Amino acid sequence: MTHAPVQLRLLKVNPVTADEAVNAICTAGQGDRGFVVVNPNLSHLSRLRRDPGYRKRYDTADLSIPDGWPVVRMLHAHGATRAVRLVGTDVLPLVCAEAERRGISVGFLGGAADAAERAAAATRAAYPALDVPFWDPAPPGFDRDDASFEAWRAGLPQRWADIVFVGLGEPKQTLVSLRLRDDPRARVLMGVGKAVEFVGGLAPRAPAWAVDRGLEWLHRAVTEPRRLGPRYLQGALDLAPLYWAERRDARKQSR
Repeated sequence: MTHAPVQLRLLKVNPVTADEAVNAICTAGQGDRGFVVVNPNLSHLSRLRRDPGYRKRYDTADLSIPDGWPVVRMLHAHGATRAVRLVGTDVLPLVCAEAERRGISVGFLGGAADAAERAAAATRAAYPALDVPFWDPAPPGFDRDDASFEAWRAGLPQRWADIVFVGLGEPKQTLVSLRLRDDPRARVLMGVGKAVEFVGGLAPRAPAWAVDRGLEWLHRAVTEPRRLGPRYLQGALDLAPLYWAERRDARKQSR
């Protein structure tokens, strides 16, 4: 069972548990159509606030699981107190374990350099019975224009995986996943961001203490200040107005 999404001001989010998310993802992997999973966090909210076109496309995803604490708190404000934070990096191995049990396949798309290929090899080693038939680096310029994108897509193997972990960063990973959803080879396309590089061993994840306290963003900002500093600063500036607007909406709806 996947709980119905809660409509927030900028997006809808499914207040699911980890088990429910994994079940929904793997069940979709056993289906016969494309299925896009997004994982909204504060950075996504900042972009959704400023880009109506992106917001419209983001809203067409099939499953939206809360990756960031601000999103979880907004769900709680609307009465969805069962909502928990489901970090893509943590959900990925749970999905792999269940996919192995069900006999469905996984693959990797994106990440820096050969991260996707390395992630596929690491996943095979960690889950010996899991089929990992697909990986692709999504090389620079693959989505520069429509012709480049279609040439790249045409060059992908005939067989994809039942669940593809997409690590292209936001907004690219969501927009690319939505473009691929109608491809007959597509099943689940799940945005996981940097997790492809974590699994492939190309980047270290934040220490456990930072992850447990919701401070993984701080570790990443320190390790990649030029790329992530401005993004996280914008998110910090947006947090209070976004959260209190959501609280006001929730109070109005409860009257």
